[in-house]
Amino acid sequence: MSAFVVSKTHIDLLIAVAVNGPKGIDPFDWLGPYFRNRQVSRDYDTDYMSELGEMLTAENYRSVDYRYRENQNALREPYQFQEHYGRQLTVVEALKALSCYEYQSCECDDWEKSAACDFCGALRSSLIAALPGYRQAAWAIE
Repeated sequence: MSAFVVSKTHIDLLIAVAVNGPKGIDPFDWLGPYFRNRQVSRDYDTDYMSELGEMLTAENYRSVDYRYRENQNALREPYQFQEHYGRQLTVVEALKALSCYEYQSCECDDWEKSAACDFCGALRSSLIAALPGYRQAAWAIE
């Protein structure tokens, strides 16, 4: 399996969708469980978003370093969240970007115990619940 460092924009857009929800979803309907207890507003809590992005970036570099026996993580710039005005991921785009991130970041033996893995699982669950028709579908099938 090969691995690469995803772009900063990739991380920025994952963080933005995690906090504010995907394109086409009313932000007041977005119930991302990873963020439900935070006081994050539409004005963005950039410190918190930068903290999340730093965690995701560090895990991605750690994975690539582990895979290729390198130490690039030590040389990279600290992550700082940047808003990409006018660019918002749809549910499907966000799920695909999330899958890409996970694939690039799962090389270490302890990936499943990492905060990045927890973030990805929580975001994936929220995105699935935002898919058209999900809320209307039956919970239990007789």
